[in-house]
Amino acid sequence: MANTCSSSSIGRRIPLTANVRTPPRIGYREISNTVLEHIQNGRWAAGHRVPSETELMSLYGVSKMTASRAMQEVRSRGAIVSVHGVGCFVKGTDPVPDTIFRSASGRNCDIADEGQVRILRLDVDGASPEVADRLGVRLGDPILYLLAVRPGESSWSQIEETSVRCDCAPDFLKQDFCHGTALQYLQGILPQGEVRAEISALMPSSWHRRIGGFPSDQPCIQLQQELRMRGQAVLLGRLIGRSYRFANI
Repeated sequence: MANTCSSSSIGRRIPLTANVRTPPRIGYREISNTVLEHIQNGRWAAGHRVPSETELMSLYGVSKMTASRAMQEVRSRGAIVSVHGVGCFVKGTDPVPDTIFRSASGRNCDIADEGQVRILRLDVDGASPEVADRLGVRLGDPILYLLAVRPGESSWSQIEETSVRCDCAPDFLKQDFCHGTALQYLQGILPQGEVRAEISALMPSSWHRRIGGFPSDQPCIQLQQELRMRGQAVLLGRLIGRSYRFANI
């Protein structure tokens, strides 16, 4: 029987993937650009949780190095902040959203006959120079931020603005602050904390007038609050309203 195998074919192996078209590889820039696009077009609003590196690896079929580099690129743009043990979140840019006033559940919260509490922001933000210095964190480090408008006396409202260290209140973003202030919540989980308060008067800025409906020719009372643990401030808050009798202090 004649040997039909040519010398050129002896020992040659046909690759198993010869007829399989390999999909193009996805680089870190494609991933980071997609994340940034979701943020810039408003699909992911401030406070939205961004997929983790592990989730990006599974979603795009990339290595940990590629996913990590993509997230580093997004962080370098200042678009997200990281909360240790929680995740990454879209960074807030405007302290007063121009859209709607919303609560943590997406609706205004009725408080008996006293009106409504409006939660304007409940998310993660980067620490400003003053907040970073007083809370003992680095500039731009993630902090928990609450901005709410609470019903006050007559037609006046009370503005609550609070910054909190992330490591002291891991469940902060899950709370319903329609029925209590951030300070009240932290006092509940940190009963040994020391509260300091200072009252002062100020003329309302255009920002205060727009949020709280304050008249421009009458002064407001500002109650600044600080909760300290072992000598370190963990909460910085202020209530701005009409009189010394603040509701929900």
